[in-house]
Amino acid sequence: MLRHLEQAGFAGAPRFLGIDGQGREILSYLEGQVLVGSPIRLPDARIASAGRLIRRFHDATAGTALAHGQEVVAHNDLGPHNIVFAGDEAVGIIDWDEGAAPGRRLVDFAHAVWCCADVCETEIEVAEQARKIWLMCESYGWSSPSAVIDEIAARFRR
Repeated sequence: MLRHLEQAGFAGAPRFLGIDGQGREILSYLEGQVLVGSPIRLPDARIASAGRLIRRFHDATAGTALAHGQEVVAHNDLGPHNIVFAGDEAVGIIDWDEGAAPGRRLVDFAHAVWCCADVCETEIEVAEQARKIWLMCESYGWSSPSAVIDEIAARFRR
């Protein structure tokens, strides 16, 4: 996966450098900050940047052999905990484990929105959550925020 992203010109993932003597992957280091916690309260610039980065990632995998007939390769755990920020810019996606698999844009993107827009966090006003959802959808180029909300609800039911 990482080799494909490199060949596709996607700069937002670590580079695969090889295997060490103990059989562990060696990856390049992405300089920046990864955020953990809840609610995360990302500023607008980071939300918009994350949406653009995720779109570039999805576009780099769409229609490829790695997608195995699905829309894209889904990371399946996108959020501030796996996005590297340098200042307000989302510069990389980390944690490329066996969870990355062929899938649908909507499912992968909705998970990212849930995490980045503080969806369902009681400390964040619903109107603010809605505004952040809209901002992330706009930056990704997703035209239906309601479909994202429906997918988040479906994820909870699953």
